Amino acid sequence: MTELTGGLIQMTAHMEVTAGARAMMVAGAAVAVLFALLTLGAAASEKKEHKRRYVLIFAAFMALGFGLLIAGGNAPREKIIKCCASGPVSLEQVAVRYDIREIDGKLLVLAER
Repeated sequence: MTELTGGLIQMTAHMEVTAGARAMMVAGAAVAVLFALLTLGAAASEKKEHKRRYVLIFAAFMALGFGLLIAGGNAPREKIIKCCASGPVSLEQVAVRYDIREIDGKLLVLAER
């Protein structure tokens, strides 16, 4: 009994931000914007008591938010590959090396481990 073996033909590959990095970037942007508004509000306040202290504290948290945003942007990305099946392909063999994201007929979307 002979087995039919096929292969995968790589069509495109690109790098994609992971879900954890995306969440870190969104949280960092939200924190930075919130504390930027609070810094501006404290700076424009007419109360002189503790004004400088609040501005410095809010500016420090704003800087932390920007730090989260930058850390998320610099996080490692994952390689997404779109392949076309050339003949019969064993999905078990493909799953050993790649995470299968989507299968649409002959088109496979894979994430490299």
